[in-house]
Amino acid sequence: MSYRQSPALIGDRGILPLASTLSQPRPPRRPLLSVFRLLPAPYDRHLRSLALLGMCVSLLQLFLGAASALSISALLVLHVSHLSVGGAFYAFGWESLLYECLFLSLFASPALSLGQLPNLAVPWAPVWLFRWLLFRVMLGSGLIKFRSGDAKWSLGKLTAMDHFYETQPVPNPLSRYLHGLPRAYHKFEVLANHFIELVLPFFLLLPSPKYRVPAALANILFQAVLVAGGNLSYLNWLTVVPALWCLDDSVVAPLFGAGARYRAQLAEYLVATGAWSWSARSVVNGALLVGVAVLSVPVVRNLLSKDQVMNASFDRFRLVSSYGAFGTVAAERTELVVLGADAAEGPWKEYRFKVKAGDVNKKPRFISPYHYRLDWCMWIAQFAPAERNPWLYRFMLKLMDNDGSIDSLLERGRGNPFAGRDEGPKYIRVERWKYSFATGSGAEADALPGEVEYGDVWRRERLGSYAPKQGVFDRVLLEDTIASFDEVRDAKT
Repeated sequence: MSYRQSPALIGDRGILPLASTLSQPRPPRRPLLSVFRLLPAPYDRHLRSLALLGMCVSLLQLFLGAASALSISALLVLHVSHLSVGGAFYAFGWESLLYECLFLSLFASPALSLGQLPNLAVPWAPVWLFRWLLFRVMLGSGLIKFRSGDAKWSLGKLTAMDHFYETQPVPNPLSRYLHGLPRAYHKFEVLANHFIELVLPFFLLLPSPKYRVPAALANILFQAVLVAGGNLSYLNWLTVVPALWCLDDSVVAPLFGAGARYRAQLAEYLVATGAWSWSARSVVNGALLVGVAVLSVPVVRNLLSKDQVMNASFDRFRLVSSYGAFGTVAAERTELVVLGADAAEGPWKEYRFKVKAGDVNKKPRFISPYHYRLDWCMWIAQFAPAERNPWLYRFMLKLMDNDGSIDSLLERGRGNPFAGRDEGPKYIRVERWKYSFATGSGAEADALPGEVEYGDVWRRERLGSYAPKQGVFDRVLLEDTIASFDEVRDAKT
């Protein structure tokens, strides 16, 4: 993802250029943890080189079936380097979740060995901290649904899943079918969701595998169902990782050969006889446990608060975060549609994105766990005023420049209606359209040209302008708006 998308998003000619981010003053409690601070411009080559390095380290671990603290450290540094400078394009809950999983993996891996089962048992501290992580992820997701004020999640209505499959960020080919299932089934889905997110998390922290293992397996099945129903990036895939740490040796041992089981038993014996009791590793993991416990205090306070926030961190290094997902589910799907024209009166031509709903005849695809960052940001932007999404204005300016680097973020072949020209459109606008799955009811006769469109997959209806209020940007207005955003940002900093 980073290799293919980061240059166009945060590269030298990106929407949010890395050089500009590095030069901005930072709040004291948010230090810029990034190796890019040590590297000279231009940055496109560094973005691709570091992404390629991360892929190589990951593939090495995959093929060897093993990892060391050294290899995990490399991935951790690479990830936080992108996370710190990625702005809105890396501001997703699963980015923090990946960061925390990598951090805990440091203490669960041998220092240098890349053997699949070295004669060293995994210390108990990271094992339980992974379970604590899953507890926070699931309980946070469950609680936010009742504290968000969205009555569709309430026990009195249970209607959230009536809308979820149609209004989720990126539907897949099964989403339309699942959306059409009976309402009684959707009510059952909501009840099952509440049970898995609000009740089962407490079983994950029990020492007895009799209760903990079934809760973990139920969670893994839950994540698999979510993967089947939509393209939620790698959120659900990643959530399975801490769930695996809730299992027991008796569950996973049949997956390994006799030699591997013997080495695991030997490591367990060494721990039981105290051979590793006072090792430096034990001291480090004890310090880890104390440190995470201290950093968890504001996270627990947030979980218990009626003003709970999701996907937030409270320590300067973001090592322990709060999580949550889909606290609210929209009753209708709204999409932002970007259009350009050479004259204020038109004709207007629409830009097409990789997977975001646009063309009413475009069929959804299975893309999970891949993550198209721009498409997700476009979906998120419609929930807030345009002024809270300054990156969108910079994106429009790139389109007006007809910058070829942006074409890689759009649908191949027809994403940019002004491709092949030296200049882009002289005017640009962003509209809000309501989308719903096509029913094949044949109501096209009532459609007003340009206001309602029917296709094989979607029906859409124009709602009005999103930005600006007057409807149309020319270059002067767009540049003035961006300059005003920069002034406000610098004043806050």
